[in-house]
Amino acid sequence: MGLILALEAATELGSVALGTEQGELLQARTIAPRRHSTEMAQAVVEVLAGADGGVRWEEIERVVVGDGPGSFTGLRIAFATALGLQRGARHLELSAIPSLAAAALGGREAGARTVAALFDALRGDVFAAIYRFGDNTVETLLEPCVTGLERLVSHEPPELCVGDGAERFRETVVEWTGVEPLSPPAGGPTAGRLLYLATIPGMMRDLEQDPEPRYGRLPAAQVRWEETSGRSLPHTAGPGS
Repeated sequence: MGLILALEAATELGSVALGTEQGELLQARTIAPRRHSTEMAQAVVEVLAGADGGVRWEEIERVVVGDGPGSFTGLRIAFATALGLQRGARHLELSAIPSLAAAALGGREAGARTVAALFDALRGDVFAAIYRFGDNTVETLLEPCVTGLERLVSHEPPELCVGDGAERFRETVVEWTGVEPLSPPAGGPTAGRLLYLATIPGMMRDLEQDPEPRYGRLPAAQVRWEETSGRSLPHTAGPGS
């Protein structure tokens, strides 16, 4: 039985989970808000030790990381953790799944089939995506992007909105959908939900070929540096990376 380790850190509340290739959740740990850098590695140790009889690295076949978009710092920590684990266990395969899809799955668990996931992107924007869930299928109706609310609500309304961005712009969301949003933690991404999404064809991308998170936009520090210097920061990925 192949095992998968999942890491999620795109939003304020992070998590680590261990499960099977069939999506069965075996162990999970939540990481306290803004504690990704100090608690993620320990959470990995705890989920492995907490599994029945303990789990050895040789038993894990894949590490799946929440791909954002979201917190620049959180995403960097999760990806660095995954890459570090692979250096110590070369057999590990690395994959990524959109964190917005993991949040949207919370809406599916609440009974909705079309779900918009919104993370607060600050500056009046949201990181957003819209998904339609079927029986063991997920269709992406709106690819993960950074957008303003006016543009987002031009799309056909989903049955439900989830995420801290939906809570942040609750009034607009209710006008758009006619229902209250599902806020975190129920409406947030979790490592356990990444395990389920890993069973859906087409949801994972290979990190061997593209080992950078999908930040959604350039980090503020990089934007300021480029504005001051008048040139692009060397060796960085673009907003869609």
